[in-house]
Amino acid sequence: PAPPAPPAPPPALMRAPASDVAARSHSSSVGSGVGSGVGSGVGSGVGSGGVDSSRSSSGGGHSFTHGHMAVSGALLLKAMKDIASAGVAGVIESAVSNRAEAQRFLDMERFAALEARLNWDVVSRAVGPGFIPNVIRNSVMAHSAFVLTPTLYREYFPQDHKSSSSFFAFGLGVNMLIGNVIAVTQQALWGRALDFYARPPPHPTPHCGPHSMAIGSLGMGVPHTFPTFSYRAVVTEAWREQGSAAFFTPTKLFTRVL
Repeated sequence: PAPPAPPAPPPALMRAPASDVAARSHSSSVGSGVGSGVGSGVGSGVGSGGVDSSRSSSGGGHSFTHGHMAVSGALLLKAMKDIASAGVAGVIESAVSNRAEAQRFLDMERFAALEARLNWDVVSRAVGPGFIPNVIRNSVMAHSAFVLTPTLYREYFPQDHKSSSSFFAFGLGVNMLIGNVIAVTQQALWGRALDFYARPPPHPTPHCGPHSMAIGSLGMGVPHTFPTFSYRAVVTEAWREQGSAAFFTPTKLFTRVL
């Protein structure tokens, strides 16, 4: 019998045909070309991407600047609105209360005689004498309580110590040491203005005309037979008599705070 045929070699050890070797060589060269092209393209893309990113970063800087300006503008607008609101609150409070405060200061009879003697128009009679220092006093206190105190507490008070009790103590200190120090000077000016208004005429005079003190409550009286009122005259006289004590002393501050 014929001897058995030798076993076939494994597929990995079999010699590939010449056509397959050429095809593989061609594929390898193509892959190498593609790899190098892709690498070059990627490198080029990354390089250009770096330029683009720097450009993007530069654009981001402009965006940050514009955003910062927008935030600053918004904060400035809010501050202006807060200040204006506190000022308007002071004006409204004085328009409502000043006449009643003047009546209590002078008593009803003296106040009625003063109004009859001055013969003001409807607006001046409604707001009462001493209106300007009353407005300044109330506006200062409104700014101190509703603008200055919360802003300073929010921005500068230590975060770890913030609480309702610390806010109360901080606000009390700001209002006493800043707000009331200014307000007490205006309170003194207001009282001296009312005393100046209430002075009796130096001699009997005829009835004043309807326009003689049309804007008298604003402290800009026109010439007439009564002493002409002006806040400048009130301040000058008070300073000549008592100096700074006419408008501020620790006793005045203590009395107002209590």
